Parts: sequence; structure tokens; C-alpha cells
Amino acid sequence: MSSEPILDEIRRVRHEISSEVDHDPRKIVAYYANLQHSVIGRIVNLSGEVAAEQNETVRVADQPAH
Repeated sequence: MSSEPILDEIRRVRHEISSEVDHDPRKIVAYYANLQHSVIGRIVNLSGEVAAEQNETVRVADQPAH
């Protein structure tokens, strides 16, 4: 492992999630797809384009629009 505590924690959590679904790639993809769907309203769109499932774009004040 690296000497970066944040990276170590990310790897630990990813491994924990993977083990919860028996390290099955299809189940891992399904897990992340479900997670993404459950937080769709919290995703910040910096592109300025409106996402298909959203009616408005959320901009971060200190980030330039692309």
C-alpha cells in the first residue's frame, strides 16, 4: 500500500464493498449504478448542461463553467 492515508482508506472501503458482493464484477457494477441513482440529486454538474433527470443545473460558485 501507499504511504497516503487517504488512498489507503479509499482502497480499504473499495475492498470492503467488493467483499460484500463476493468480488463479483457484475454485482460491483450494479452496486455502483444503484448508488449513483440514489444520489443523482446531489451530483454537481460543472458543464453548464442540464442532466437528463434534472430540471436545473447546480453550479459551484468558485468553479468556472466549461
